[in-house]
Amino acid sequence: MTGENASIWQPRPYRLRGRIRNYHWGSRSLLAELRGEPPSARPEAELWYGTHPGGPASIVDGERSAPLAAVISARPDWWLGTGRGDRQLPFLIKLLAAATPLSIQVHPSVEQARRGFAREEESGRPVTAPDRVYCDRSNKPEILRALSPFTALYGFRPRAQIGTALADLGLGDLLPGTTVRAQIERMVLLEGRARADFAARVLEAASHQQTPARRWSKECRWIQQLAEHYPEDPWILAPLLLHLVELDRGEALFTEAGVPHAYLEGLGVELMNSSDNVIRAGLTSKPVDPHELLRVVDSRKAVVVKRRSVPDSGSQASGGGAFRTFRTPAEEFELSELSVPGDDAMEIGVETADRLELLLVARGAFELRADADADADAAGRSVALGATDAAVVPAACARYRITGSGLLFRARTPLAVARSK
Repeated sequence: MTGENASIWQPRPYRLRGRIRNYHWGSRSLLAELRGEPPSARPEAELWYGTHPGGPASIVDGERSAPLAAVISARPDWWLGTGRGDRQLPFLIKLLAAATPLSIQVHPSVEQARRGFAREEESGRPVTAPDRVYCDRSNKPEILRALSPFTALYGFRPRAQIGTALADLGLGDLLPGTTVRAQIERMVLLEGRARADFAARVLEAASHQQTPARRWSKECRWIQQLAEHYPEDPWILAPLLLHLVELDRGEALFTEAGVPHAYLEGLGVELMNSSDNVIRAGLTSKPVDPHELLRVVDSRKAVVVKRRSVPDSGSQASGGGAFRTFRTPAEEFELSELSVPGDDAMEIGVETADRLELLLVARGAFELRADADADADAAGRSVALGATDAAVVPAACARYRITGSGLLFRARTPLAVARSK
């Protein structure tokens, strides 16, 4: 079945089949535990639901299935919303399970992405080239909501704090310079033996802390863990340069353009632009472009905001409760959550307001169905979802209902943006 046969789709929820990404930093147990299964044979790093070509989802309807990208492309206004102009879903929602640290990276702004993509297109380098930085014209904001205690590195510390940390570890002369940018430029441009010597000195200091350094014990432990994987990478110093952020369950971290960050450990739900534009700084075996990093990175001190969801008036529940939304500056997406404790099954009526919605269950069980006044063929047709399952609701489905208990996430375009299209 192909997406071009558009008439078969009704204005109701449909189940999605996602794609597991088996990256080396993934966990064998975190996603498996959500599914109620024993540990997997291979690391499971991410479970994707979207139209990204690296792991596209499919719609499943009984014995039928079709690529989500194909059905949207065949009828974009019906799926995404009237007059939006898009022909594909602009965002990607995923479950992320990190057993070991991810690379330190930054993402470009829209303007930087467009300029970078144009430069690389002019160079003739294929989009699939492993050393290509800009694979599309999009920025890549992202939000991660912790499902377990989650640790990340995020944004530069104030210069004075960096100086204190280095001095306490006996590394006061390691990064000369009057600004953070000057210090970082020196570090990222190191080559050959100088890189390994830099990293060795950092590891030695973190492994043999003197009294003043004990205030940085968490950071030093992370330096040692990073060195286990990347012993000759200067970026093992990152826990002293960037904020070490520890999220509790329910807290979220939003990352804007230019902010250096790395996810170190934990389980979470991530919503992001469907883009491949990543400028890696270090702690990776993939290509690193230090000059592009310096062009894009924001070296100003960062403010860490641990976000929590707030009540959303866009859904109403029988017996109380509703979706809660994480407020961010992102124009491309909005992440909401519905938490129904225990066995207190709840029924909620939702209006899509001419927007596609992706729904992802983290725990528990939910049932989705089109509202009673929907299209006659669609009304009453239900989709049952368990932990790690997902569904898509087309914009053409004006109203639908959710019944169940557990924790469910919703991704969609912010209403103000949708109405402006």
